[in-house]
Amino acid sequence: LLKTKMTSFVFGVVLCTLVALSAAERTVVVEFPSFTSPNNTVTFYQQDASSSVVVTTQFPADFTGVLSIASLPVPDNGDCRAVGEGSPIASFDMDNAVNSNVQTAFTLYGVETVIGSSVLIHATSASRLVACGTIRFPNTNSITTANFNSFCPRSAPYCIDGDVRFMQGQNSDETVVISNLAFEQPHHSKTTASWSIHKALVNAGAVECMQVASSDVIFSSNESFVVTSSANRETARSVEVDASLASLEGSSLVLFINNTPIACGSISAWAPSPVLARTVYATIERQGEDTVLTFVDDGNTLTVSSNNQNIQSLEVFSLPVVSNNDCTSLGSQLHEATPDSNVFTMNSTLFGKNTIMGRSVMVDIDGTQYCSNIGFHGATIVQVANFGLEGHSQGEVRGTIRMEQAYVPGEEIKAHGDLSETVVYVDVYYSEGTVNATTKHNWHVHQKPVNSLEETLCLDTKLHFDPFVVCNWIGPCEAPYGAMCTADSPKACEIGDQSKKLEQIDIPLQENRIRLVFVDVQLPLFGAYSAAGRSLVIHAENGGPARIACADLIAEAPHSASTSPFPVGEGMVTLSQDNDVLTLTGNFGSEVVTSVSIHELPVSNARAADCNTFAGPLYAAGSGSFPLDDEGVVTGEIELQTNTLTLFGGSSIIGRTLVIQTDNDVHCGVIPFYTQTEKRSATYLASECSEGDDCIVGVVTMEQGQDSNGVTVVTADVYHANETTSMHEWEISGNNTDDIFDPFNVYNENDYKERCHMNANEECRVGDFTNKHGHLYARTEEQRKLRVFVDTNLPFSGGASLPLQATMGIGQEGSPVTDFRRAAIVDANNPVTSTTTTTTT
Repeated sequence: LLKTKMTSFVFGVVLCTLVALSAAERTVVVEFPSFTSPNNTVTFYQQDASSSVVVTTQFPADFTGVLSIASLPVPDNGDCRAVGEGSPIASFDMDNAVNSNVQTAFTLYGVETVIGSSVLIHATSASRLVACGTIRFPNTNSITTANFNSFCPRSAPYCIDGDVRFMQGQNSDETVVISNLAFEQPHHSKTTASWSIHKALVNAGAVECMQVASSDVIFSSNESFVVTSSANRETARSVEVDASLASLEGSSLVLFINNTPIACGSISAWAPSPVLARTVYATIERQGEDTVLTFVDDGNTLTVSSNNQNIQSLEVFSLPVVSNNDCTSLGSQLHEATPDSNVFTMNSTLFGKNTIMGRSVMVDIDGTQYCSNIGFHGATIVQVANFGLEGHSQGEVRGTIRMEQAYVPGEEIKAHGDLSETVVYVDVYYSEGTVNATTKHNWHVHQKPVNSLEETLCLDTKLHFDPFVVCNWIGPCEAPYGAMCTADSPKACEIGDQSKKLEQIDIPLQENRIRLVFVDVQLPLFGAYSAAGRSLVIHAENGGPARIACADLIAEAPHSASTSPFPVGEGMVTLSQDNDVLTLTGNFGSEVVTSVSIHELPVSNARAADCNTFAGPLYAAGSGSFPLDDEGVVTGEIELQTNTLTLFGGSSIIGRTLVIQTDNDVHCGVIPFYTQTEKRSATYLASECSEGDDCIVGVVTMEQGQDSNGVTVVTADVYHANETTSMHEWEISGNNTDDIFDPFNVYNENDYKERCHMNANEECRVGDFTNKHGHLYARTEEQRKLRVFVDTNLPFSGGASLPLQATMGIGQEGSPVTDFRRAAIVDANNPVTSTTTTTTT
């Protein structure tokens, strides 16, 4: 047992400011997650605004140190050095403070409150700072933020970067304000900006700021924010006591310099920033044991370790490996390192425009060179523009431009200035005998996909993709866009302006083709401002405006995987996929196999007697089956291949039925995931339906592999208690609300229905099953029919996963989202009693 000691301090408080006379007692417990011993806390208690503060500490009995209160909260990355410890609000020894009589003007109430500050613990034995924690409100803390995200006023010579956070407690009068604002351009000097809160919302376009500044004022502060140069950023804390600040979400913060509005930001719920650390891998296939390289970037240093102790040197190159261990075409060397105790330290990074993710690594092992590609820090989304693909492109250019981005919750681009790396691979050329090689082409992502039937080349792709209205396309781009948008300032560019963010490209002849790799830090492939499903346009040489080629951006199916052997009737089968080729291997003894096909529904039992319950073939004849040999039969050991079926993406056959017909029997079995799975379900109980009700009964099950490239198999086994009905909307809500679950904030009423559909799950709200999979149909119990869907945007883990309070609702027949049957979504592997409710939204 850990021995602890309880130490109390009483601080006499002198209040020089007005506070709420009805303020109730406050108890605030500060925890220290970075402190290695458990249950270490500091508790602040104050009976009312005029009484003293009692501080109680709980630490190991043998711990001695100094406790101090610093002016700033602990930042998102947990850096205790960034809380302003140089001038503490209060400080005392923890080993003898019980006998001290320290008094100071320090309170939990009013504008002098220490809430929003932090507690620092210095260990006497180590003479160093060992832990820190933020002092929060004693009840529910609400944190909202106005993020300016490099807000660039039109025709102004600067951009405002940073954010302002508002911390509020339930039934508390105080609002703690934390500001961190800077001019993005380094040459601007430090200044102050007044601020006010306005009713109108600013959208992502800078053109709306003047209208917001002239809208109704909710609150105007007597304090000012400090705006520094980008190289000398400062965080400041202040406290406002005003009831009009009780609810800020849905309003806007406006900054003024000399009474002129300079920046606007919508106030929304705050989400913590991701920890600045990444781990990626590269695997080198060798005879015997594979060599695995582990790249770890903690935000300061990139180190590489390996399971192989015989690596003499390591080099990173600009281009990815084309085929396995072909180390002859890797481009230019970017970095080189030699090991120190089998650990390489590299002057490189996994972050930003200089990331080495998606590049290649070459190692020397016992005098032989091996190479492999460096992976990403999560599952990736890939979009490919295939120039020359019939029906999806126009022009004489051939080849591909491929874009790849890690699909990581918390890294989506949600506003002007957010950054997230997308690696862009360019390999375009002219076919021999068409035209001469050309140079200096502008290339852009455009708003719309290609209309291959349009006679005017690439006209229907519309304008550059510019959801943040960085450039005004009513006429020529207004100044200062041309000067501000450069390779070093991508946040001042349109999302679709690859020429300026990266560089112009050359188009050689096929025999002289070259590969290029770029990193675009603002080219989202998922979320509300995604470029996925749009088009890529190449313009004329030497920066000319004419459009000479275009191609749709289309999702690319990934990689490789293999199921464990699974029963299909009396035989055992394995499915393995390598890129586009799916291979089936199995053994049915002396039986002659006459047909192998995939059917729509899973069977409840793999025995032949139940092989009439799986409905019809999943796909039309020829595309939903494995071709046999020329004679149409195989015997004994079978190995069949097809490129028309896949384990990946929205067309995955996981969860469907594999049917094998032989000369003696029909064998069937459900195709399993190729990894361990998690399962969630929502159950609608018949006992809760009244006679004559429009009432849905049954269960919806969602099963997802832990490493299945985002594939979730959704099975709906529901029926109507009284009659056959159709056109039921269905959706998932989270966090005890009726709002459709949307962790990636993709909803944009202007074009949401155009972007979100059954073939573009990633463009939909996670909980929007109606648009992702279509309406539900509910027959009577006797006529009930199972339905199976594949969802590629339903995370079970990470920051965007389904919350514990998630519910699934099914609407009334043919109605908009009004009356619902709702059921709690529970862990189907460890079910608990589920309660179904009916609500009206």
